[in-house]
Amino acid sequence: MRDLSYWEKLDELEAKEIAPGIKRKLFFTENDPRMMIVCFEIDSPPVTFPMHKHEHLQMGFVLQGQIKLTIGEETKILEKNTFYRIPPNVEHGAEILGTEKGIFIDVFSPIREDFLEGDK
Repeated sequence: MRDLSYWEKLDELEAKEIAPGIKRKLFFTENDPRMMIVCFEIDSPPVTFPMHKHEHLQMGFVLQGQIKLTIGEETKILEKNTFYRIPPNVEHGAEILGTEKGIFIDVFSPIREDFLEGDK
């Protein structure tokens, strides 16, 4: 089990490489499954996340880089300092654009149990 404190610095969270050039960092509470924060770091765009859906409410923020995000039938290019929200069970996908490293923060409710596999 992870030693979880009240606060953690983003650059000190353990990064898991989930695909070449794509890292994921998790911030969550072990005993409360209601919410999880996930940081995705994409070292070398372009990268595509195919269309998919899940039962989780997802809200996010672009910290760095540029993302072409499709939610349902709508597509928009988002840049730094932009929030987005994805309702549960709505198809969505993304393409990380440009050459700048992409950093995106997502909040999921409830937590993504599939992200925890191998992270504890």
